[in-house]
Amino acid sequence: MALFQPSTPSNCSASLIHYLDIPGSTVRLVEAVPVSKGRQIIPAGLYSNNPSVSSSGVDFCNVTVTYTIANSQRNTSVQVWLPTEEWNQRIQAIGGGGWNAGLHDSGLVGMTAAVIQGYTAIGTNGGYPPGLGPESWDVLEDGKIDLLNFQHYATTSLRDLSIVGKSVVNSFYGRPAKYSYWNGCSQGGRQGFTLAQNYADAFDGIVASAPVVNWGQLMPAGFWAQATMNEIGEYPRACELKTLSAAAVKACDGSDGLVDGLISDPDSCTFDPSTLVNTKADCGVLSDINISPAAIKVAQTGWDGMRTSVHRYMWEGNNHQAALVTEGSIPMLSGLLPYLNITTGLADTDCFANGTCTGRPFDIPRDWIKYFVLKDANYDASKIKVKEFDEFFSKSVEEYGPIIGTDSPDMTAFAKSGGKILSYHGSADSIIPSWNSRKYHDAVLAFDPKAHDYYRLFEAPGVGHCWTGTGLYPSGIFESLQVISPMQKRCTSD
Repeated sequence: MALFQPSTPSNCSASLIHYLDIPGSTVRLVEAVPVSKGRQIIPAGLYSNNPSVSSSGVDFCNVTVTYTIANSQRNTSVQVWLPTEEWNQRIQAIGGGGWNAGLHDSGLVGMTAAVIQGYTAIGTNGGYPPGLGPESWDVLEDGKIDLLNFQHYATTSLRDLSIVGKSVVNSFYGRPAKYSYWNGCSQGGRQGFTLAQNYADAFDGIVASAPVVNWGQLMPAGFWAQATMNEIGEYPRACELKTLSAAAVKACDGSDGLVDGLISDPDSCTFDPSTLVNTKADCGVLSDINISPAAIKVAQTGWDGMRTSVHRYMWEGNNHQAALVTEGSIPMLSGLLPYLNITTGLADTDCFANGTCTGRPFDIPRDWIKYFVLKDANYDASKIKVKEFDEFFSKSVEEYGPIIGTDSPDMTAFAKSGGKILSYHGSADSIIPSWNSRKYHDAVLAFDPKAHDYYRLFEAPGVGHCWTGTGLYPSGIFESLQVISPMQKRCTSD
């Protein structure tokens, strides 16, 4: 990979940045700050789709562009981190996670890793402050969603990021980047497919893993377990559900011909949890806990998928190796590293000394229902039962699918531009079922039988959401893009 010797840190000046033309927007401020970071050790997982990265130090120029879109007073921030020692003449955009469009804690870690590797790293906050959720976004105006800014967050901010990043690079280095790439997982995966579907020329290559491609469905779907428990009025202990998960893995582990602690063929797993009702749960010192019918119901719903109150299909469930409850301890210390050991479950409960338990919903689907579906910040989510859940699910799909759904199978314009998109999804993903990516992949192939020329999906047995789990994390997928994307562009231009 050819390296370019760029300007020195003393040339890190906003006066160098010219020609910032963002469609339909007004640039409010351009700032440039030289940054010098000391020794860095970034483990795999904090740098999506990549192995661990380390450096004795890294210097770069951080150019921050602040702008507003038409008819909005909300600021959008884009950061462009430009290596001041050796630049590989490539741009790498780092996607978001959770509610964040980017520039959040783990996103900044990813940008640091990218700069260490010689990339110009770019990211956007999408118009909403990173690290916060809709309770701090002012998304509700007189009981209505601020759709102008939400649409910007969902789609156009990603186009703008590409435009700003390329323009700043051209001004700073006096030459354009040879290639530009998108790198993201989860929210960042959704963003990657949004770009491939809508902005064919924004990036040459995209890695979009564990994507939320069916946002309208998947956001409320994360509340399935809580709605089920609210319906039956019982909230099983975490140890009951962990026992059932362990039994499922044991029963289905060898279906691929190898006993290795992984369910590598999840489609063949037909484990029936009802065979363990009223047997002992592995609850440690609580030796008198049996697996309750409620635990069976929750696990079966999680694996079989959701049905309406009249038993019609709604959405598929998780694979049997996906955690039903959160595993690992929430760290007391600051920093992101301890979170690599956390696997989020959707059937969490809180149990008390008197033996009673209550539901503890995952905050993202809970807040989606409160703010976006019901448009009521004070709504008590503990009231949601299956019938209400049916209604909220349908409303979410109808209202937000066209805005942020990202499930169009048409990426042919991206393909014609020479683009490549790679994706993986862990089969043990407890937040976004891996079948969701498979279903989208099949839809793309049905739309374009030649899609394998530009789009590939890999399933990772035992891997959880983005990086957790016991399976082998596919840390080389972004590096693979570096090989095939330039090759594809050369072939397309010949």
